[in-house]
Amino acid sequence: MPRLAEVLVSQGLLSAEQVENCRAAGGALGPVAINSGFATGRQLLELLSLPDTIEDFVPEGLDRDLAQLLPGELAFQLKCLPVFDNGTVLSVAFANEVDDLELERLAGHTGRQIEAFLTDPLLLDTAYPLLYGGAEAEAQGDAAVALVEAPAEAPAAEAAEESAGLESMDFAGAPAVEDEESEEEPGGESAVPELGDLKGAMSEAVGEVAVVEDTAKTSAYGINIEANSAPVVKLVNGILLKALNVRASDIHIEPQERELRVRVRIDGDMHALMRLPRIVSSGISSRLKIMANMDITERRLPLDGRFKVTIGAGAVVEFRVSSLPSAHGEKIVMRVLGGGKLKGDAASLGFTERDLAAVQEAIRSSCGLVLVTGPTGSGKTTTLYTMLKELNTPDRNVLTAEDPIEYNLPGLTQVPVCPAAGFTFEKALRAFLRQDPDVILVGEIRDLETAEIAAKAAMTGHIVLSTLHTNDAPSTVLRLRHMGVAPFLLASSLRMIIAQRLARVMCPSCRVEVKPEELMALGIKAEEAEKIGITFKGRGCEECHGGGSRGRRPIMEVLPVQSARMKQLMLDPSAAAVEALAREEGMRSLRENAMDLAKQGIISVQEALRVGVG
Repeated sequence: MPRLAEVLVSQGLLSAEQVENCRAAGGALGPVAINSGFATGRQLLELLSLPDTIEDFVPEGLDRDLAQLLPGELAFQLKCLPVFDNGTVLSVAFANEVDDLELERLAGHTGRQIEAFLTDPLLLDTAYPLLYGGAEAEAQGDAAVALVEAPAEAPAAEAAEESAGLESMDFAGAPAVEDEESEEEPGGESAVPELGDLKGAMSEAVGEVAVVEDTAKTSAYGINIEANSAPVVKLVNGILLKALNVRASDIHIEPQERELRVRVRIDGDMHALMRLPRIVSSGISSRLKIMANMDITERRLPLDGRFKVTIGAGAVVEFRVSSLPSAHGEKIVMRVLGGGKLKGDAASLGFTERDLAAVQEAIRSSCGLVLVTGPTGSGKTTTLYTMLKELNTPDRNVLTAEDPIEYNLPGLTQVPVCPAAGFTFEKALRAFLRQDPDVILVGEIRDLETAEIAAKAAMTGHIVLSTLHTNDAPSTVLRLRHMGVAPFLLASSLRMIIAQRLARVMCPSCRVEVKPEELMALGIKAEEAEKIGITFKGRGCEECHGGGSRGRRPIMEVLPVQSARMKQLMLDPSAAAVEALAREEGMRSLRENAMDLAKQGIISVQEALRVGVG
């Protein structure tokens, strides 16, 4: 029996049977004993202070080579300690709750999968000097001694206060959890996550989030909502705050078989935010549906809603909510909205000088169809609304038809279409033409009828803005022709086509140089790599959560349809002919504009190649 196990048994702290149970659970003996409730961190710390035990004590599985894998500076910063490494998975003990973004950072730094568990901070502080040594570790050890000398009642009181709000719900780890929730996986690990993220999310949200015009007291049918108890409210607030703190554009609440997974989309990519016990899934779903004024009794059909919250000193953030029935409960997706995403004017969108002049000429004209194209999530609506802000003047009647309404702008009439009720974009457009409009925004052109009405409206003295799903600007003309739009309508109505992508902006805090020879590994030819020269890429740091980017900006491909030659070509278009003439008239492709930004050090070459692909 190893030394620590012998001491634990000889001092009567653990029985031989409890030691074997800890062994079966896997991991370091000390933390497993604490997590299993066999001993407290204070008891182990006092045990290690006995003569002849502390000087040569190294917690089981704690190899001094781990200090090379996880440097002390990072370990102290995250208040964690590596305890076991099998070459693939690194077990790490944490003194405090940790979210999945921090775990991703550790995984990226160590090149290992991270297995995280909570342990007593006192035990952790004692182990720092043993693994790392040095002045910083000694300071950690002094802190541990100070904690030991503090009154024993203080930690217990703090723990009681921290857990007070949890007693009204059956969270994982509480006595009231059903057997189904506490079953173990075949590997011996609990199928239900720890409460660390749960408590952290709840505690950090207190008093910081308030629902604007909250209707969460009862449902629309007068049913008392049990999910509106304080713990669930704080938990939902914590999720919203964590997501906003990492600049998330979407929040996904995803019930799984044995847990509730929360993920967020940051700069276009999905990241894990936290894992929660599955038992809280229905409570979170009900709370969000109440906030969004959705029917909480309907769990069989998809629903939509929206709500606003105030954050901190009064900043208002709006969320669009969508629920979807799934095998393990309702999946909730929230899109973060708000006018803060809108730019001041077209000049702030990042157009080149030539493109900006063409765009301003198009939107200041008396009529014409302006299309913004690109895949879902490429910022088309934001670009259109930025243009709409310039057009929204007191002397114009501005109408919009959207599904759903993304931004609320004062001074214009916004109409939500509802295809399920028969109110389509086509019907909205027909109604708009009887409302004496000057400017019309159509959320999306989806069919021939909508395209024809939009084109005819653009011919008869109206500015019409809309979106379409195409890869680039020249192919948009063929897309409209394939939909069945007559060539003379295209030639007479089209004013401008803008193809758009969103590129991740490089994090300024961690960017590093990339030499031309490194670019050839990305498939760039040697001559082009030499012409590009030295560029940069994001290495990943705490400020960008290890991703190497912070924020996104649009990349545009602007095709004016104003010259006599281009309008003549619209009568019998082909993508190759349109592109050739557009280039002759000065159009630069998505790839060319993206590579210019890479040369300026704004985005990486990898990102330029990604967004520059049609």
